[in-house]
Amino acid sequence: MRRLLLFAFLALLGLGLAVPALVGVLAQRQAAGELARLTARQPAIRIAEGEFERGWFSSTSRHVLQFDTARLWPPALVDETDPLPRLVLTLESDYRHGPLARAPVAPGLARVHTRFTLGVPGAANPLRGEAETWLRLQGGGESQIRFLPMQIEHADRYGGIDWPGGQGHLAFDRGFRVLAAEAELEVVQIRDVGGALTVGPLLLHAELEHLRGFWTGDVRADIARMDAWTRRSPRSQTLARALVFSGSSSLADERVTLVAEGQIERMQLLGRESRQLGGRLRLHDLDAPQLRQLAKLWREAVRDRLSREILFARLQQHGAALAGEGAGVALEAVRADLHYGPLEASLALQLPAQPGGHDLATLLRDLEGHTRWRLPEGLVKLGLEHDTTRPSLELLLSLGVLQPHAQGYRLDVDYRAGLLSVNGMPMVLPIPQANATPPP
Repeated sequence: MRRLLLFAFLALLGLGLAVPALVGVLAQRQAAGELARLTARQPAIRIAEGEFERGWFSSTSRHVLQFDTARLWPPALVDETDPLPRLVLTLESDYRHGPLARAPVAPGLARVHTRFTLGVPGAANPLRGEAETWLRLQGGGESQIRFLPMQIEHADRYGGIDWPGGQGHLAFDRGFRVLAAEAELEVVQIRDVGGALTVGPLLLHAELEHLRGFWTGDVRADIARMDAWTRRSPRSQTLARALVFSGSSSLADERVTLVAEGQIERMQLLGRESRQLGGRLRLHDLDAPQLRQLAKLWREAVRDRLSREILFARLQQHGAALAGEGAGVALEAVRADLHYGPLEASLALQLPAQPGGHDLATLLRDLEGHTRWRLPEGLVKLGLEHDTTRPSLELLLSLGVLQPHAQGYRLDVDYRAGLLSVNGMPMVLPIPQANATPPP
């Protein structure tokens, strides 16, 4: 009996000692696999250095990733005299895959402490930070990130950037196809010889999923305030308060919808304080297969170094097909309580649904749209007082494009079947004859 107990004890001890080493192997494979999948999807990212030293209870690694932003653009669109910046991300990590790991996510694979730097090669003050990451056994994990204070000086411009840092949280699945991120960033100050601009604090939130070739989900940024001061006016002036910007992307029935929205509680405009500024831009019913074709064409243009003429011709061809599936554009809920009175605006364009695309004449004939504007009287009077805007406003008023309405002016434009109406007055546009057959 004693021998049996001793044998069981030794077996458990051996298993306990062997498991951390085995987990170390799995951690190395997972780290290498995640980086391989990332670089496979992003041609602009290259692993310049990669080292992994595996131990029994702990391991270390060092990776250097280069971000060549020029590889995201076709050479025909890049100005060789002003090259795009290249960024270098350096990651130095310590893995704990023994009893010290104590990962809060179960089942845990390893606990990783990472020190990182991000900046252009040779930069004196790159972005620095630390991250504590827990890797899951089935892939993915969670990270707590801390950004260290950063200060950049531009001696030739007598200015710089001061940033106290911030913190964030990131959760990701295997292959980085589902991401959830939050960040709290401190106030950043941008200085020059004439004064300074401060922005923040800043809150960021994102929930994204890579679905059938598209990133879908929501992102949001909240900025508490923006202040500025100049040497002529040392007293700080608030430019804006409570700024909220958000965006979303969705995919349903092979149709993509993109939405961008902004809200500002208070903002200085035209030397006066305005309140409750906001609006929403929506692109809806974009054809997903054609968007994939456009993305493929873009990658081929980068790889094959297509000329500007060939690139634009192919983009125009696929763009016409994209517009030929009933896509639409809408500018909604645009409103601002200006010092001069309320301003309201809206716009909607509906492209005709015709598979195979359109020539220009057919597109102009079948396009439908309208826009509505309500301008406060005080804003129009302000424009009439300035020499640069007075001639244009006087012409619009004389033609009846701007008409008195309530306590201001209105502009209503409708377009349907080649007929244009401005404030109820019909106008005829010279539209060329449509082709009998759609272009190939």
